[in-house]
Order: sequence, then structure tokens, then C-alpha cells
Amino acid sequence: MDKEKLLEMSRKENQNIDLVMKETETKSASLASVAALSLCIVFRVMEQVILDRPAFGYYCIFSTYAAVDVLYKAVKLKDKKYKVLAAVWSAAAVFSLVMYIISLAKQARS
Repeated sequence: MDKEKLLEMSRKENQNIDLVMKETETKSASLASVAALSLCIVFRVMEQVILDRPAFGYYCIFSTYAAVDVLYKAVKLKDKKYKVLAAVWSAAAVFSLVMYIISLAKQARS
């Protein structure tokens, strides 16, 4: 395809898209994620200090967020760096989930 055809197709695809709305939705989702993850960190520290126990549930939430974030980038950008990060964060998410389930089982027995 030549350049003009590609530009014309792109214009048609983006004709009804409100760029301000799209940018606002992206920014708000990003800020909401940061706020939620910040709360996870605060709750995790509080649980560790007050109850003196590891808070694997919060680790699981944080690592799952990071895994999904870099996995999406790996798929869309096809970048090896993001694929490696996705594997690492996915492993961390699975590990923290397993540890969370084990800690719940221990609490249920006591």
C-alpha cells in the first residue's frame, strides 16, 4: 500500500474518535491504578506492623498488576525486554498467590 492510501484509511478509522476523551480515559485509568497500588502498599505495611505477619494478598495484587501491564506491552510492542519482565512478574504473581493460599490455610488451622 502506498502512503496516501494508508493515511486515508487512518483518517477514516479515527474520524469518530474524540482524542481528548481517549486521553482523559487513559490518564484516569493510570491514576486510579497508581492510587489502588499505593493503598496496597499502605495496607501491606500496616498488616505487617500491626499483625506481624506477611501480607501475601497485597503482593499478589501488586505483582498481578505489574504482570498484566508488561504482558500487554510485550504483546503490542513485541519487545523482548517486556517478554522477560512479563515472565518474571507472572512468576511473582503465581508465587505470591500460592503463598497467600498457604498462609490462609495455616490461619484456618489455628
